[in-house]
Formats: sequence, structure tokens, C-alpha cells
Amino acid sequence: MAAEETEAEKLEMRAMEAENLEMKAMEAENLEMRAMEAENLEMRAMEAENLEMRAMEAENMEMKAMEAENLEMRAMEAENLEMKTIEPENLEMRAMEDENLEMKAMEAENMEMKAMEAENLEMKAMEAENIEMKAMEAENLEMRAIEAENLEMKTIEPENLEMRAMEADNLEMKTMELEYLEMKTMEPENLKMKTMEPETMEMIPVQALSKLICPEEEDDFDSGQSNFPFTVGAMGPGNIGPPQEEELRIIPQTSDENSKEIWNPQEVPEGAEHDDMWDIRELPEYEIVFQQQVGTEDIYLGLTRKDPSTACCNELVVKIQLPNTNPSEIEIDIQEMVLDLRTPNKKLLLTLPYPVECNSAKASYVPETETLEITVTLKREFDFLNLF
Repeated sequence: MAAEETEAEKLEMRAMEAENLEMKAMEAENLEMRAMEAENLEMRAMEAENLEMRAMEAENMEMKAMEAENLEMRAMEAENLEMKTIEPENLEMRAMEDENLEMKAMEAENMEMKAMEAENLEMKAMEAENIEMKAMEAENLEMRAIEAENLEMKTIEPENLEMRAMEADNLEMKTMELEYLEMKTMEPENLKMKTMEPETMEMIPVQALSKLICPEEEDDFDSGQSNFPFTVGAMGPGNIGPPQEEELRIIPQTSDENSKEIWNPQEVPEGAEHDDMWDIRELPEYEIVFQQQVGTEDIYLGLTRKDPSTACCNELVVKIQLPNTNPSEIEIDIQEMVLDLRTPNKKLLLTLPYPVECNSAKASYVPETETLEITVTLKREFDFLNLF
């Protein structure tokens, strides 16, 4: 009986151990279930973190999109500013072209007026020559009258003397009429004759009389006639007015260093040394653009006096089209008012609209457009008012 009880107790103990093992197994399963739940929670936490990362990436993308839109807006504002600056430049260029056309029209009118004046002077000179011819005829008539008087003195008959005296009176009347006509039409000649010396005025009729009386002395008279500054037949429109005095030009003494120079460098105008009429190289296409430096204080704050006009531009950009040109073959010479560009096939001598600072010039060649861009700083009188 005791052995049976002990066996029964052992069985109970084993049964209890088995129950404990089952309980432990149940606990182990519960732990596994909790571990799996913890893993699920970790997975969900990681998914939540991924969602947060994606949300942040989406926000970054939105920020970048906003920045891109802002950049596009700024680019559009910059283009609008450039368009506003180009429009007044085009208007100014058109105004300058209109002024040049008006100046050319005025010059043409002045040339026509001068041509009309020259024709009037020629007509007056021809009238003066005609009057001189009539005066010579009158002198011939006077000489004939003198001869008639001499003949009258030689003849004895009183009737012939009276007839010849009447003829002489008629000749004198004709000469008086010719002199009266001559006085009316001799306005330019009077201006010239007033400037002649009294001795020359007295010698002209005396020489004419001596020529009629002694024709054999004509050669001597012609040789002596060259000593007088004016003669009646040699007068023209250029002799009207007081005699022109020759201006004495003082020739500066050159030093030994510059003795081989033909003229002084001061006598040569700026840009004349670049002009060559025999150069057959082509003229390239170019464009002049005014440029200004603009910041936020100008656009948004309005702290300066700058506006889109060319008066507030501080730089000048010259864009020159040079197709099929090697940049190493380009030669540029920039002076205060002249830009001289030369290549083997192109040549440009450009007069700038405003003075520039030669030392501030910058040049860059753009291969995509085959364009040479030259940027220089303007040097104007009132830039300190317009740019600040």
C-alpha cells in the first residue's frame, strides 16, 4: 500500500510537472506572441518614419518648386527691365537718325543757297564785263571825237566845223548815257574799284589813250601792266571787296627727335589714323546696348534715382557679329570716342555715342552665337547725379 501511494504521488508530481511544463510552454508562446507584436510595432514605427521622410521630401520638393517659380519670376522681371531699357534706346536712336536727316537736309539747302549765290555773282560779273565793253566803246567814241576835233581844227570851212562840232556833241551825249548805265550796274565793280589805289585808277584811262595813239608801244604797255594788282579785263567775282592780305604763318621749330615727322600729332584728329578708304574688308554687323547695374535697393527699396533710361546706364555693350573668325585673330583698339576692330576679313571703325574709360574695357567671345561682346564704362559729366 505504501508503495502504491508513493507511486501515486510520483504520478501526481509528474502530472504537476507536466502541467508546469505546459504552463511554461504557454508562457513561452505568450512571450513569442509579444515578441512578434513588438516586431510588428517596430515595423509600424519604421513605416511611420518612412512616411515622415517622404513627407519631408515632399515638402523639400515643394520648396524647390517655389524657388524655381521665384527664379522664373525674377527672370521675367529682368527681361521686362531689359525690354524697358531697349525701348528708350531705340527711341533715342531713331531721334538721332531724324536729327541727322534734318542736319543733312539743312546742309543740302545751304549748298543750294551757295550755288544760287555763286550763279548770281557770275551773272553780275558778266554784266560788269558787258559794261566794261560798253565803256571801251565809249572811249573809242571819245577818241574819234578827239580826232574829229583835230580834223575840225585843220579844216577852214566853218560849216564843216559846225557839223563836226554837232557830231562831237552827239558822241558826248552817247558817252554820257553809257556812263549813266554803267553807274547803275557797276555795284560789285564799285566795291572793288574803291579798294584800288588812286594811281591805278588814273593810269587805266591814260594807258588806253596811249594805246590808241601809239599802238607800237603795246608790248611795253603789256609788260608794265603786270606790275598793277588789278586790270579791268582780269577782274572777276573774287576781286569784290577789300584786297586780301596774306596771313603770315608761323612754322614751329621742331626738335631733332621729331625732325622726321611730317606733322605734329596734335594736328591729327582722333580716329583719323584708323580711317583707310582703300581698305576693302567688309563691315560686320553690330549692336550698341546700354547696360546698368541694378540691385534690390533699386528695384524694391527705391533708395536711388535710377530709372530705365540711358541716362542711368553706366556701361556700354557693343555686340559684333564675327562668323568664321578665330578669337586669336581679333585686334581691338579702344579710345575715348572711337572703337577700332580688325580681323583678316572684317573691319569696324565705330564712333561711340559717349566718352568711355579706355582702361575699363572687357571683351568676351561667345562661340555659340559667334559674337564678340565688348563692355566699357561710360564717362559722362552728370553720372554722379543719375547713378546715385
